[in-house]
Amino acid sequence: MPPLIRNRFTWQAYLIMGWFSYIQAAPGPLMPFLSDELGLDYTASALHTSSFAVGLLLSGFFGDSLTNRFGRNRVVWVSSTGVIAGVLLLTLGQHPAVTISGTFFVGMAGILMIIP
Repeated sequence: MPPLIRNRFTWQAYLIMGWFSYIQAAPGPLMPFLSDELGLDYTASALHTSSFAVGLLLSGFFGDSLTNRFGRNRVVWVSSTGVIAGVLLLTLGQHPAVTISGTFFVGMAGILMIIP
């Protein structure tokens, strides 16, 4: 039987990936309620999804270099904080620019959590 190589960081990474999967799926069901609350049209609603995707792409371009420079542990924890900030912007924002920025930060920081 091979030795277990799952250390504390591995289990934390599993939890973080599960949390990000939940956060990644949340904007879809959230959008009808957010559109009602903020009076968004279809274009503004679609910008939320697009900003999430742009954040993912940008992090994909420079995520590896950040991990090499600062170390995976630091990148994971700083990006986890970024996801929390993005979720707070999304949930507490009262203007479309704030909520769109929130989805951008969730996408950008979220993918950094799972790149290392």
